Amino acid sequence: MILNYKYEIYPNEDQIEVLEHWISICRQQYNSALLDKKNFYKENGKGLSRGELQRQLPPR
Repeated sequence: MILNYKYEIYPNEDQIEVLEHWISICRQQYNSALLDKKNFYKENGKGLSRGELQRQLPPR
C-alpha cells in the first residue's frame, strides 16, 4: 500500500525566487491566524474554528 508520494523539483533561479515569495506569504498568513486564534482564546475562553479563520481572509 502506497501511503504517500515524493516529488523532486529542480527550479531555476527565477522560479526559486517566486517559490520563496509564496512560502513567505503562506508563513505570514499562518502566523497571523495563529496569533488571532491565541488572542481570541485569551479574550473569550474558546478557540476560533477553521471556518471562522477562513472568513477573515480577503476574497480572491
